[in-house]
Amino acid sequence: MALFRDVVVLWLVALIVGSVAGLSKFGVDPPTTAQCTAVTNILRFDCYPEDGATEELCNNRGCCWLPPTTAERKDPSLGVVLDIPYCYYPTGYGSYELSDLSDTSAGKSATLKRTVASYIPNDINTIQIDAKFESQTRLHVRAGSTVDMFVLKLYDPANQRWEPPLPQLPQVAGGETNTDYEFVMEESKIGFQVVRKSTKEVLCLHFFLQTTRMVWASTERPSLSTCTGRGSPCGTETKPPQNIPTCTAHIHSTCLWKPRIMPMVSCSSTAMAWDLGAFIFADQFIQMMTYLPSKYIYGLGEHRASFPLSTEWSQFTMWNRDQSPGENTNLYGTHPFYLAMEASGNAHGVFLFNSNAMDVLLNPGPTLTYRTVGGILDMYFLMGPTPADVVKQYTELIGRPFIPPYWGLGFHLCRYGYADLADTKAAMTRTQDAGIPIDTQWNDLDYMENQNDFTYDTDKFAGLPDFNGMHYIPLIDPGVSGSEASGTYPPYDRGVELGVFIKDSSGTPFLGKVWNPVSTVWPDFTHPDSITYWKEMLQSMYDLFEFDGAWIDMNEPANFLDGSTTGCANSTLNSPPYTPAVAGGSLISRTVCMDADQYAGKHYNLHNMYGFTEAIVTSTVLAEIREKRPFVISRSSFVGMGVYSGHWSGDITSSWSDMAWTVPELLSMSLFGIPLMGADICGFNGDTTVPLCQRWMELGAFYPFSRNHNGKGQTAQDPASLGDDVAAASKKALLVRYSLLPYLYTLFYKAHTQGETVVRPIFFEFPSEDSTYRIDTAFMWGPGLLIVPVLQEVGTYEDEVYTLVSFSLQSSQLTGTPTKTGYTGENMNLATITVLGVSSASSVTANGGSATFTYDGTNKVLSITAVIFITNQTTMGFLINCIMVTLAVWVLGATSIPTNTHLSNATLRLGLDPPATEQCTAVENSMRFDCYSETGANEELCHARGCCWIPASLSEHRLGLATPYCFYPANYAGLYGGYTISDVSDTNSGKSATLVRTAASFIGNDVMTVKIDAKYETGNRLHIKVYDPANERWEPPLPVMPTVDNKASDTDYEVVFDETKVGFQVVRSSTSEVIFNTQDLGAFIFADQFIQMMTYLPSKYIYGLGEHRASFPLSTEWSQFTMWNRDQSPGENTNLYGTHPFYLAMEASGNAHGVFLFNSNAMDVLLNPGPTLTYRTVGGILDMYFLMGPTPADVVKQYTELIGRPFIPPYWGLGFHLCRYGYADLADTKAAMTRTQDAGIPIDTQWNDLDYMENQNDFTYDTDKFAGLPDFNGMHYIPLIDPGVSGSEASGTYPPYDRGVELGVFIKDSSGNPFLGKGTAEQPPIFILTHRALTRPNPTLNVSKKRDLQSQGSPIRPVSFLSSFPLFGWNDDPLRITRVNLQIHQPNWYASPTRLRVCHFPASLCVPHGRLYTSNSTKKKPSPFPIFPPLRPHLRLSQSRFPCFCPRIFHCHHCLPLRHYHCHCPRQLSLELPMGGITQDITHQYPLHLLLVRSSYLKRTDTFQHNVFRGTHLTTFTPISFDQFHLP
Repeated sequence: MALFRDVVVLWLVALIVGSVAGLSKFGVDPPTTAQCTAVTNILRFDCYPEDGATEELCNNRGCCWLPPTTAERKDPSLGVVLDIPYCYYPTGYGSYELSDLSDTSAGKSATLKRTVASYIPNDINTIQIDAKFESQTRLHVRAGSTVDMFVLKLYDPANQRWEPPLPQLPQVAGGETNTDYEFVMEESKIGFQVVRKSTKEVLCLHFFLQTTRMVWASTERPSLSTCTGRGSPCGTETKPPQNIPTCTAHIHSTCLWKPRIMPMVSCSSTAMAWDLGAFIFADQFIQMMTYLPSKYIYGLGEHRASFPLSTEWSQFTMWNRDQSPGENTNLYGTHPFYLAMEASGNAHGVFLFNSNAMDVLLNPGPTLTYRTVGGILDMYFLMGPTPADVVKQYTELIGRPFIPPYWGLGFHLCRYGYADLADTKAAMTRTQDAGIPIDTQWNDLDYMENQNDFTYDTDKFAGLPDFNGMHYIPLIDPGVSGSEASGTYPPYDRGVELGVFIKDSSGTPFLGKVWNPVSTVWPDFTHPDSITYWKEMLQSMYDLFEFDGAWIDMNEPANFLDGSTTGCANSTLNSPPYTPAVAGGSLISRTVCMDADQYAGKHYNLHNMYGFTEAIVTSTVLAEIREKRPFVISRSSFVGMGVYSGHWSGDITSSWSDMAWTVPELLSMSLFGIPLMGADICGFNGDTTVPLCQRWMELGAFYPFSRNHNGKGQTAQDPASLGDDVAAASKKALLVRYSLLPYLYTLFYKAHTQGETVVRPIFFEFPSEDSTYRIDTAFMWGPGLLIVPVLQEVGTYEDEVYTLVSFSLQSSQLTGTPTKTGYTGENMNLATITVLGVSSASSVTANGGSATFTYDGTNKVLSITAVIFITNQTTMGFLINCIMVTLAVWVLGATSIPTNTHLSNATLRLGLDPPATEQCTAVENSMRFDCYSETGANEELCHARGCCWIPASLSEHRLGLATPYCFYPANYAGLYGGYTISDVSDTNSGKSATLVRTAASFIGNDVMTVKIDAKYETGNRLHIKVYDPANERWEPPLPVMPTVDNKASDTDYEVVFDETKVGFQVVRSSTSEVIFNTQDLGAFIFADQFIQMMTYLPSKYIYGLGEHRASFPLSTEWSQFTMWNRDQSPGENTNLYGTHPFYLAMEASGNAHGVFLFNSNAMDVLLNPGPTLTYRTVGGILDMYFLMGPTPADVVKQYTELIGRPFIPPYWGLGFHLCRYGYADLADTKAAMTRTQDAGIPIDTQWNDLDYMENQNDFTYDTDKFAGLPDFNGMHYIPLIDPGVSGSEASGTYPPYDRGVELGVFIKDSSGNPFLGKGTAEQPPIFILTHRALTRPNPTLNVSKKRDLQSQGSPIRPVSFLSSFPLFGWNDDPLRITRVNLQIHQPNWYASPTRLRVCHFPASLCVPHGRLYTSNSTKKKPSPFPIFPPLRPHLRLSQSRFPCFCPRIFHCHHCLPLRHYHCHCPRQLSLELPMGGITQDITHQYPLHLLLVRSSYLKRTDTFQHNVFRGTHLTTFTPISFDQFHLP
């Protein structure tokens, strides 16, 4: 032990020469007493692992028999399976000798030759050891590595033995000399060492990194063995099988990383204990022992065990089995991979690529023993050095995890035992009715007819083909009924025809029994035609009823029989010389016979891979059928499963202990590269309880795969069925999950592209702190979110369920933003906060004040004590961002505050390293693009974004905007990663390209893939659309733009893409002038709520970009034009009433062009001296039209042709109009008009502001002050009509409100009530529009006499003009009105909503079940919707005086739920649509109408041409040219 403490042994494999008789030779002399007593208890290796060991049988193997004392044994009450072995190997036990030790071009090699037989039959007498140290290598199996992987292979050089054909690992050949390991073998000793050079620790480890891997490539045939069952199952073989099925090539991009600096441990001694157990390599038994570097070992799945595996005589058997999870037994999956921590804090991984049944034993030495019943020892050693690096290297070897579709990360609901479709729908409906987010409904085999695959019960599930309101996933078992009448069940008939079923020794389909009525056959997914077969079957089912994913169960494969319906043959395959400790005691227990034939070999070798091959085929054909990313969940698993499928933990029990076991299994699957992992929330077997299900729903909301599922005959446990307490807890937890889905999806993206973990143990962030190594009751989402669930029954459910604390570090100031739900205290006291990786700390400020702290400069640990954070937050105040600058600690069920919160170095690092000086000075002042447009910029914050900080000189300053201090350096994207351009191609309508983001922006929630489509619509109109191809984003529904499908041939423009530059150019063909150029300019960002694009301009003569108070030719001297409609008295440098993102530009040639950005969201447009232009908008897409003129007049013609021609006002509308706000009464109104007329001043129209109204309420008039108004018809007359309707009148007294409520046309709040604000009548507002059918009721509205209302006014209910046109009361005014004047339709009110009705809804509450729908599309689009965008345009008072952004509206044509966030600016346009037609209907004056509005958006034109041009007036109308007029 002293020796072990001095030199940490990570891997020491001892292959000891000895002389032992075979099984037929009994009576071998037992070892001497000295040979036995020299072996300490903790280094005993079991020499008789089978049952029935006795002293005689032990001695016959030449082993020691020495029972331990009672004091040395484990406590029997612990329920342990293994203990100190009685029969163990003595010192000096061995049977091989080592020779031919040599260096090779790839590494090293040696030969082992057996001198006498072992006690296992059929020894392999000559064994080759090959060690390859290569850039992208592995030993003798197509493998690839860089200096982070060492590959070792021990095999029979004379005979081809079984090696798993899948997953196909990378192939390389060359050696690597620059390594952090040394491989040591000595001819005087049997075994080898691998030493980490940097720390002198003894281990078998090497770095690995590879770039390209092909799975089942059709261009070459893999060399496979096909164990025949005659003689050796894995020995000499006939030809390998041909034509393995063709699947998909998987490309893995190189992962670049920066290792953390860890304390190093230096070992001066190199002496090692080579004498270790007994190495045996026989035909059906391979055994090898090794020392381990520490007791911190993780992996070796699938098992129910603590995350750090016990080295106290533990055994982990790998043999996939239909087995309800329990301790000390083999379960559904096989993953012979482990991760080990070293004394230095470094980590490494070891992967044994072997698919046969095996035991892996961990003993207290600590030591490890492999025992497998076939194949070879094909081992990969992954050097880390961090735990996260090990997992990256492992998934780079076996394949990166797939990215699930976004909806797949939502909540799923299922049970085995739904009586019928109505019962299924009822569970889903009550979940929705309880406000619990849900995305996917599942069915177990209840839906099938006679429990047969690819059918459905047309009685109980008669409406299944129409059940498409949610995503839907059915169960699909691999077992196919084998007893249906010929011609009645195509899945069986077609399988026989193609020969794709697993076969027995006679060549007929192997018959077993699962759920099918009589018998079951199983497809062989290694057969070349299995893809054809499986696709035909799934397609036939998809044609019956559509589904969105596949749930593949019972694929170990499970069998209710031990073998076939006639049993299994008595052979060494079905009964090998050594049987691992499998449940049932036999390899054939509850599965297929081992001698069953598959295309790639015997089931003996392929059993553990069966579910894996099914997942590959299912994922492939599902993608082809649906033409979308597949979603597959499998119970059985094998190495590489995460590339194709997720996993769930099977048939667990509804108990507190089973719930607790799900956390370590979640962490283990993360190591195995299967991040899409979960458990049956609330349990599968047995009845759950309310307290248990409350806590489990809280935990399950943070499983990456979140599904509630239970068994047949059990109490229903969908959350709403268990009462209000469970429903409330579920809703609360899942709403948080949904608000974090962008973060979770980003983690899956990083797992797929970089090999990062989604769920990770805490020690991955703190590998140098061994206190974190044993934590398996909590887990993290990425580096930024810690989940600490309640895993024990600790009393009744309490409301203090969630604590959320966000921390950020800027300079030396640590600040925290805590948010609690249900916490009643004023303060939250975190007694100690430990911050790792702090470079220095001379002073610390917390929450605005000094904090007491200690700083350990050696280990760079900062401890802050007695920190109090105020918890007066009312919103979800956390920050989730691709560049993590906070750590959120999420404590589920906490009744007290955590006293020790660890923050990682990675999460506290503020952004990026600053650019080099030359990258900043290369940017001229006129070409600076602002990198920190928010307030509060400083040098540190600027550098954190990777930007330059150079203050402008005094002469460069000016009023308003000026030369930015913080600006993008040259080649920003090249320095820090941005987008790369690819897939540039010509299309039927123009050109297209794809942008792929390579690194996160400082905004967060980046759209990782962006598509650019350029449509050549007409000779003078180019349409370029920059959008997210994976998700439907907001696009304004109005005005409706013309659609052009074909590409115009004769154009005066050309779109230019360059695959070396990100962006595009638009060039005028006739002059070669570049009129728009975004290529490699500034920083292009396309995030969920922030889009930024820069372009060069052809000249400084730019016009448009309204509505603003500015000179007509806009200034390009650092000017900013913000568009966000607002009730704002006009002034310079502020947003006003209208939004018109269109500009006209003059070119050097004298030509002109126009650019129109069709986007309704808030935006800034900046003009800089370059001249350049920057767009920044907070939503939607970049939908751009380029209008080529060539004259300025042509540009305007083309623009109005696009958005709609202006309407023709009535002739009288061109006369003089008179109005004021403040006419005392009708007499005062008439007096103003009369004196105008008396003065001989031409006048056509008299107006009234709101003075005429009764209590300032729409659709009324003051019958006292304006008593004669109905008879005031001597002039054209126009009254003011505001959109806000009073919301506080007594029921039945104010029809405009009553009728609006009846029709449901008012904007609504999140509770569905009319949104209350305050306009000209005082009070608060609410927003959401409804989806009513278009109707034109015409009730008679008789306004009663003046009512007694409060003098202070009343609440305003803004009308929803994007719903079915609200025609109910706008045509019922008793006044004879010539036309109308619409005002205050931004909308506006005079009290900020944050003061009158607080807009603090959590982000998740703004999203109904996390998705939005369109009626004419089955595309579901997730859209978590924060209230405040990450960067807001430069609005006056930001959100003040506007509706909250959470409220929803519906547009009648598209039935698309909208947010006021998107619809704010075009709202007045939606008001004009009904008003145009209504005024015509009322006045019966065609074809012309007159609307005068204050707010404006784009189309102010032909919105009602079908009304404007009806009638007969225009048939005789002739336009008059200017020269026809004769002016005095």
